[in-house]
Amino acid sequence: MRKLGQELLRKLHHSLVLLLSALLVLQPILAPIVYAQTVITPDTAAPIANQPTVAESLNHTPVENIATPNGGGVSHNKLGELQVGNEGLIVNNSASSGISTIGSIVVGNGNLTSGNEARIIINEVTGTNPSSLQGPTEIFGREAEYVVANPNGISCN
Repeated sequence: MRKLGQELLRKLHHSLVLLLSALLVLQPILAPIVYAQTVITPDTAAPIANQPTVAESLNHTPVENIATPNGGGVSHNKLGELQVGNEGLIVNNSASSGISTIGSIVVGNGNLTSGNEARIIINEVTGTNPSSLQGPTEIFGREAEYVVANPNGISCN
């Protein structure tokens, strides 16, 4: 009976080693599939002034309503996570509602006032996951420079 238990444990251990080895090999292939949907999460530990809000356009494309820019026109947004899936992401730099290229109708960003849109938009990822940018990112409204910073890495398609 004891030998049977040891044999079962050995087979279980061998199976676990094979599974973990396969996952290590497949991880780079599976990572884009895991992040096939857009995930944008404001960093709730960051100051309120650096927290964007998240919404959806009329066709359900995710919308990031950027934080209010400082006097130099820089909107510094701190995010716990940023993943852009195939449906894309609309970065809302407009106080007015309008029609987006990828998202149909977008409601104006309540963090902005007309004439006070950002010139530079920084999306700083403070979480532990790398970012995967698989779909389009549209700056809606006033044209702006766009920076994504993630110390854990960024992969683009």
